[in-house]
Amino acid sequence: MSTPEQIDQTFASAVRETRTRLGVSQDRLAAEVTKRGYSFHVTTVGKIERGDRRVTVGEAVALADALDVSLESLVHNKQDLTASFAEHNQARTSFIMEASRYVETMLSVAAAADRQSDLRKEDEQWLAEAFLRQTPADLTEDARYALDAAISRRGVDPGGFWVKQLVRSVGEGAEWARSHRQDESDG
Repeated sequence: MSTPEQIDQTFASAVRETRTRLGVSQDRLAAEVTKRGYSFHVTTVGKIERGDRRVTVGEAVALADALDVSLESLVHNKQDLTASFAEHNQARTSFIMEASRYVETMLSVAAAADRQSDLRKEDEQWLAEAFLRQTPADLTEDARYALDAAISRRGVDPGGFWVKQLVRSVGEGAEWARSHRQDESDG
């Protein structure tokens, strides 16, 4: 069983880690907790995160609510699955917006090349050899390498069921992109 001091320190660390992971400033968190009926200042949040100030049960509930995580996730310093889903959805939305912007830019390059009647040999070579291989589908190969690096960097157990499923799924996407590119070059 944890000592009261250990529980307080775990809570303090979890508040700080959750807040920074979500990109919430100490000032914003203080404002959100104040909206919930507790007079918090940015210095209050800093003291709590350093373990210099204990919180009441009500303040702990308000902090969890303001961070949109369960109180249990802060007490045990476990990333809340709901928060992970929210973070994933936000990242996915950003990715889709950037992928759309990327495709729009690719279309602009292709249309500009079509409008130019006298392409230089090196421009034509770049378009054929590099540009057409930079499609969003091909980014799945890059995603596979990025996933391996993230697993290592974050110290995630690569043998966990859902981590293995994710690695398999991303690997299948990369394999599909590779085979699709091969089919196109053979055709």
